[in-house]
Amino acid sequence: MASYINYDYATEFLVYAHAAPAIKQVLNQIEEISFRTTDGPDLRFAYDNLVSWPYSWYFRDFQNAIFVGGNPTLQQLQDAVVVVVGDGNRSKVEPILEDRYIRFDHMRLWWPMQDYFYLTPERVLNTFDFSPENPSAAMIRQGIFNIWWSRDYTTYGIATGKGADAFDPQNWPVSDRMHFYVRKDVAAQIWEYGVGEGTIANPLEDTQPSLCISNHITHTPIVTFDQSATILSRPLDLTLSDDGLVYVAEEFNYRISIFTTDGQYVGSFGQRGTVFDENRNWLGAMVNGGMFERPHSIAVGLNGNLYVADTWNYRIQVLSPDGEFITAWGQPREDGFQVQTVPVDGFWGPRDVEIDALGNVYVSDTGNKRVRVYDPAGTWLRDVGSGGSGLGQLDEPAGLAIHPDGRLFVADTWNRRVSVFSPSGEFLQVYNIRGWYEEQGNRPYLAIDAVRNLLYVTDPDRGRVLVLDMDGNCVGAFGQLILEGDPTGDQFRTVGGIAVDDDGFVYVVDAGAGRIVKFPPFPLPSAETSVSEQVPEVTPEVVNDAETTPEVTPEMTLEPEQTDAVSE
Repeated sequence: MASYINYDYATEFLVYAHAAPAIKQVLNQIEEISFRTTDGPDLRFAYDNLVSWPYSWYFRDFQNAIFVGGNPTLQQLQDAVVVVVGDGNRSKVEPILEDRYIRFDHMRLWWPMQDYFYLTPERVLNTFDFSPENPSAAMIRQGIFNIWWSRDYTTYGIATGKGADAFDPQNWPVSDRMHFYVRKDVAAQIWEYGVGEGTIANPLEDTQPSLCISNHITHTPIVTFDQSATILSRPLDLTLSDDGLVYVAEEFNYRISIFTTDGQYVGSFGQRGTVFDENRNWLGAMVNGGMFERPHSIAVGLNGNLYVADTWNYRIQVLSPDGEFITAWGQPREDGFQVQTVPVDGFWGPRDVEIDALGNVYVSDTGNKRVRVYDPAGTWLRDVGSGGSGLGQLDEPAGLAIHPDGRLFVADTWNRRVSVFSPSGEFLQVYNIRGWYEEQGNRPYLAIDAVRNLLYVTDPDRGRVLVLDMDGNCVGAFGQLILEGDPTGDQFRTVGGIAVDDDGFVYVVDAGAGRIVKFPPFPLPSAETSVSEQVPEVTPEVVNDAETTPEVTPEMTLEPEQTDAVSE
């Protein structure tokens, strides 16, 4: 019985710890799905570190099996038909998988009953107490006999006060669970659900209407910035100063250009310069101050000084309003998920810089999966977030926005969400973004209109701007993608940075077309269109869905081994 019938059940004391029957059941289901969908062992699926025993061996013939370790990311999971994870990683994968998968819960591993732990002489003597005044001892003895004779734990569970079903295999107290996810569209194709004449529901038809789509408007700009005196080369971000100037970071002109809010060109400063020698040895953050290597962002400090994310010089530069170099900090530190706090000025391709009401400087340390916070002089204060897909973790953080109340909003690109943190860096909530699917090296930016309670989120490669309220509900969108010809109106080739002035006017960079467009404030939503779009609650924290589109499986093709890299 123990060797051939009940060998993988915890009710047998044959071995200390062993796999539950579901290990082979899930393996058989994966094999069935693979052969029915790929005609061989070519199924693309993912598994984590908690189920790697024993699956690392069982999955040896599946060439497209992806090991995600203990930190699964969207890039690793997005094309997976099947996902198998341990109980400890469930909270990490479900925000990524959303409602596109069916989940099956199984026992992975269990141990024999451990009531022999902390055995004392008193417990032994009590068991062998045959006096009529101790009927529980008789029941315990009967329970132990039933376990030995027929592996029946019912009487023992009652005698010990744990319940008749306490040792049922479905409730086994000393066990480890796993979760088996199958993508709904594939499950609907290969498995039959229900009986009789019913039909299988198409999960693609079960999407909720999106206010981002239904309230998409044609938004007519009021100003297109004049370029008769200069030609912008891939402008990426812009910021507004209190004296009515617009500063623009140009990636491939390696400079900062200045305009009025009416779009008139004022001037430029900066040129290309590096902090490395010809052998790629780092020379120091202060080398070639005022020179840039593909700047991605710019912000204005409380005293009017400019803070520039000098991205591929791995530093933040501080300059006067007219471009005079003041100071800089930063050094290369390409560590990704394994990054440490020290050095406190280490960066990997910082993409955005923002200033809060106290003058503190927030830097999206994109490749190192965090936001670094400094005082105005560059003294490190704290880090916000860490690498991963769990709530409060970040993967490729790019655009930043700071609310007047101090909340930090982060475009968490590869997790496809906006993550929100308190002024002290504590995680608050996320807004899921159904966008940012393409991987063309472009990153989203954010802007807040606190007066109108709006959050603007750019979707670079789709040529549009999503408009959310400050609770994460999508209330509309504008912009149209154009790949050929010159864009006009609210057409965009690649949306870059975005900013909002005190009157609610919206300034949008079209990085692909090299232009800057100013729009009137986005029309405020009516009461009917500001209703929250509900999504399944996966944790006690708030998770809102900013847009629902019919795209169940994005066509993004970035391989897992690339997820520590920052695209240039």
